[in-house]
Amino acid sequence: MPRHRLPRGNDLSARILSFLAADDERLADFMELSGLTPGNFRLVAGTPGMADALVDYVLEDEFRIVAFAAYCEVSPDEVCRMPRRLRVVKGG
Repeated sequence: MPRHRLPRGNDLSARILSFLAADDERLADFMELSGLTPGNFRLVAGTPGMADALVDYVLEDEFRIVAFAAYCEVSPDEVCRMPRRLRVVKGG
């Protein structure tokens, strides 16, 4: 498997969102666990709190770590080294 590097900040948030959107069940699980609805999901998308929730969601489950690593073509160890709190720029 080719190895790449994970993006940072807004790009990492976007990559995690793409990962979630690629699987309806995973996206529904994230929304249920985070208490989001389609209406308020749009309101919080791109905020630092949402970015942090996305990272937490991936990192709290070993299966998701491995799946996200495969999705990004990186090692699970690199996923585990993702910063818990992202520096995101709203609208960036």
